Amino acid sequence: MRIAWQADGYVAIHVYARFWPASQLSRFASGVADAALTNRSLADLIRALRREFAGALEIEAPDADAPDRRVAVRFHPPPGTPNPDQVDF
Repeated sequence: MRIAWQADGYVAIHVYARFWPASQLSRFASGVADAALTNRSLADLIRALRREFAGALEIEAPDADAPDRRVAVRFHPPPGTPNPDQVDF
């Protein structure tokens, strides 16, 4: 999901939640959007997201010379066995 956010030269936040259902992605994006409303610098946003979601995410922001001016927030996959081998005999 893309959230428009103009602060510190950035223009958007992209929220990724790979392997999560769309409803959970919406909840994550809503939490990120709420934090982005009140935190108008990248450092403040990072602190707020880490406080809210603890170690469940990674935040990536390009440096000042990068042409892509978006912050990427990636939520870790849900716990469990990814891609288990299914053997049906």
